[in-house]
Amino acid sequence: MRSVELLLDADGDAAVRRAWAALMAADLPSAGRHSGATNAPHITLAVCPGEAAGGVADAARLAGLAATLPRPVELSGLVLFGGGDRRVLACHVVVDEAMLRLQRDVVARLGGADGVLAQTAPGAWTPHVTLARRMPLARLATALEVCGPVDLRVEAVAMRVWDSVAKRVTVVA
Repeated sequence: MRSVELLLDADGDAAVRRAWAALMAADLPSAGRHSGATNAPHITLAVCPGEAAGGVADAARLAGLAATLPRPVELSGLVLFGGGDRRVLACHVVVDEAMLRLQRDVVARLGGADGVLAQTAPGAWTPHVTLARRMPLARLATALEVCGPVDLRVEAVAMRVWDSVAKRVTVVA
């Protein structure tokens, strides 16, 4: 599987990492528990399913789109994804036409909506920055209190492709 991601500026990255740390300090699930060098706060633009490695090729297809960066990003409020008794907790990203256009362009260069997971197809995509996966609903009130209100104006400063098969990040130029 490969994902195309936008990375946040230093202020945005630090704010999200503070939320990750606060969740961990409260003994809650947190994306900060992933200690890999490639783990960074990000906005996923598209996810390509499959077992074939291809991050470098994807980055080549996306060349030029990173020229739209940096671009302003507003993180406002929290959002939950999933079902059952555990959810994904994330910061909601307020979209504008430029962000929607960038996401559509990324998907188009990856082969269109048939080439990406349904939840990242244009019209279905909900941009967000993940704070925690598998958050128990029974602990959600604590998580919301720990994270506090979210209202940040930051920038997306870089685009990358994460290739989970090759375990490699490729920066899109």
